[in-house]
Order: sequence, then structure tokens, then C-alpha cells
Amino acid sequence: MPFKKVFVLLLVVFSACSAPAQNTIVVPTATLAPATSVLDTAATISPTAPRPTRAPSPTFAKPAIQTPAWFDDVVLYEIFPRSFYDADGDGIGDLQGIAQKLDYLQDLGVGAIWLTPIFASPSYHGYDVTDYYKINPEFGVEQDLIDLVNEAHKRDIKIILDFVAGHSSDQHPFFKDAYGNPNSKYAAWYRWLDDAHTKYEHFGSATNMPKWNQDNPEVRAYLLENAKYWMNTAGIDGYRLDYALGVSHDFWKAFRQEIKSINADALLLGEVWDSGLKIKPYYDNQFDATFDFPVYYDVMGSHDRAGASALLAQRGLNAFEST
Repeated sequence: MPFKKVFVLLLVVFSACSAPAQNTIVVPTATLAPATSVLDTAATISPTAPRPTRAPSPTFAKPAIQTPAWFDDVVLYEIFPRSFYDADGDGIGDLQGIAQKLDYLQDLGVGAIWLTPIFASPSYHGYDVTDYYKINPEFGVEQDLIDLVNEAHKRDIKIILDFVAGHSSDQHPFFKDAYGNPNSKYAAWYRWLDDAHTKYEHFGSATNMPKWNQDNPEVRAYLLENAKYWMNTAGIDGYRLDYALGVSHDFWKAFRQEIKSINADALLLGEVWDSGLKIKPYYDNQFDATFDFPVYYDVMGSHDRAGASALLAQRGLNAFEST
């Protein structure tokens, strides 16, 4: 492909929302003359008159990194394990249930599965992790993940996991030890707002998700080692990086280096919930691809297919010109 996959949602909506061929895509910066004047001008130009020169096609800088080739045209299927398929009859979806449905997913044309958080957590969604080295018991055990990955690979299906590097659960043992205890060995692992360690930074309004102190090398090492653990132990094919804006660029650069040293074809898919210009630095040298939420909202807010096509065309052009 001539271009690396820039924004995941951008490509999805291009294929899903493009207008019929007869629709005209108008670039806002172009100056359009009435149709009759264009025809009249074309009819009166002398055959020997010099033709207008065409502006050279724009050139684009080659991205600093390349997306894994397998991701160029793959169908990525997101699974929320809790509600997908229950294999043991307890009313909760699990990893064995996903494994049992791999043939079905293969028949759909799925080439990669993104699992939302599967690690130990007190919440239904799992984005507040209590143990990064333990599978949520409701979903199974470590061997279930290993078996799922092996069975998926037999069908040429990749497995990527959701990874939360910006915050933990307030039930994480490190946070519980440090809360109200400035002398805790984990006191510097979180971002406290008072000397008593009872007020702290957290994700949005979710007080149950205290932020890791990414300035602490021990925190960074802990998270990096965990990400490497699942690559080595389960043989997963990459990560979807949750709330990437909440973590420093330096961390993601180190993250990329560590993961790619294990598997150069591993996918790093970043959730960067911001404008295109702020997404770009993550795309340049940290992630293989990112979500483009601005385009998603533009498409959802458009009720006119032709209007959506023009909008997407311009947004796509802007995205490529900025790379």
C-alpha cells in the first residue's frame, strides 16, 4: 500500500461512508467557476495556446515507523468478554467461550480480535486493574488465554489485549498500601495532592482509578515488564493502549521498543482521544495506528452522504499532508 494506515476509524469510515461515484467532492480551498464558463473557456482555447501548468502533486514524508503488514487490510473484531459467550454456564462470558466461537469468527472474515480488559478488576468493564499479572477469575485463568491465542493462531487470527498504563484500581494492593501512608514503599507510585496521601489525581471523575506516577522509574518498569510478560507467556499479537493521552511520549517510545524487540509484527493501537494535530506525534514514532475520533464524530453528525464524502475527503487529505 502507498500509505501506512494513519487512523483506524478514518479508514473504516472511508470505506463505509463513501458517496456514489457521481457525487462531486469539493476541496474547500479550490476556486470553482460556474459550469458554463468552464465549458465556454475550454471551447475557445486555441489548439496552439500553451496549456495551463498543473500544480505538482503533494509529496508526503515517509512515516518514521511502518504498520505491520498484516494490519493493512485485516478485519479487527472487538470483544467485550463478559457478554460474548459463556462456556461454563455461570452467566458470564469467558475466554473459553471465545475460543469455542473462533470458527464462527473465522467464517465472518475476522483476522484479529481485540479483547477489552481481561485482568483482575472489581468493575464490569475492567479498566481499573487490581492485578496486571492475573486474569479476571470470571473469565478464566492464564492457561485459558494461552489456549485461546494458540487456537486463534491456527486459524490465522491475531489476538491483541487492552492495556491500561495511565491508572490502576483504588483496590490495587499498591494503592491500598500507599493510601493515607506517606511512608509506604509505594508512596511514590501514585500522584498525591496532599501530604497525608488521602487526595490524589485520578482518571476524569472516576475516583476509583488513581493515576500512576509515570515520573517514577519503578512504575514505568512495572508496567513495561507486565506488557512484556503477556507477549512472552501467551504469545499475544499486540496491544490496544487505553487513554494514551494520560501517559508520556517517553513512556510510549520505551513501550514500543520493548514490545517490538519481542515481536516486530506486534500491533500497537493507540486510543488518542484528541484532534488530528495532537494525534500525529503518537503516530510518528510510538503507535502503529491510532483511532481518529474527530472523524468518527463528523461522520455520525452528518446526515448527507455527499456532504459526508466531501468532509471525509478533506479530513483525509489534511491527515496525509500532516504526515
